[in-house]
Amino acid sequence: MACIYPFPKSILVRLLAAVAFRRKLSFHEIAVSCTNLLDPPLKVYGRENIPGYGGFVMTINHYTRPGFQVWWVALTASSVIPGEVHWVQSNAWRMAGWQRPLSRVTRWLFPQVAHVLGFTAMPPIPPDPWEVEQRAQAVREVLSVVRKNPQTLIGLAPEGSDEEQNCLKMPPPGAGRFMLLLANLGLTFLPAGFFEDSGSACVRFGAPYRLNVPDRLRPDERDRLAATIVMSAIAAQLPGELQGPFGSQRMSVFN
Repeated sequence: MACIYPFPKSILVRLLAAVAFRRKLSFHEIAVSCTNLLDPPLKVYGRENIPGYGGFVMTINHYTRPGFQVWWVALTASSVIPGEVHWVQSNAWRMAGWQRPLSRVTRWLFPQVAHVLGFTAMPPIPPDPWEVEQRAQAVREVLSVVRKNPQTLIGLAPEGSDEEQNCLKMPPPGAGRFMLLLANLGLTFLPAGFFEDSGSACVRFGAPYRLNVPDRLRPDERDRLAATIVMSAIAAQLPGELQGPFGSQRMSVFN
């Protein structure tokens, strides 16, 4: 039996009201309320790996399948983390053809939702030409949040988009560079993986690590190596069929 993912109408009403009146909401409380309704219940592995203090970056796979809404990845993971997670989310769904009007709606709505939940809305990587400055501003916003509060918990799905084969893929250029900026501010990285097993939603957390790459590498090499390290750590939390090209990369990058 497949897991049932109910999203209470009362929470949707609260969210829309918060957008309308520009009121802040606790995403952690929403996540716990929604996750408690899962049937079967959420399975959590590696809970002991979640840091009890200090700022860190939780990186998780962008899990997708027909009929599954990706926001459940953020909801389930956030319900386990003891505190508010500052998620970096997409600022819109990119759609073409007859769905283009819906894309325009999300371009307005998603930043509003991000505001009330305390997230940062960022154009997908790579950004369209007119989104380059928007993306740079979003990166500066996240870095500013961390500088003001080094205990901030950042949430990232580095792939940033759906994957037809439902397995990990290399993030677009620039993702590794962004994560290195966060690492340079002293944040550790907490790898996590969302998957479904025997009808249950599952989240597994791995051991935290420091993200480091050699300074001698070219910028593009540093970007790709950082992304590879992060995705390999995520892959280690997932079943083999979801690991994509990172399943064989159990390299000694976490030492």
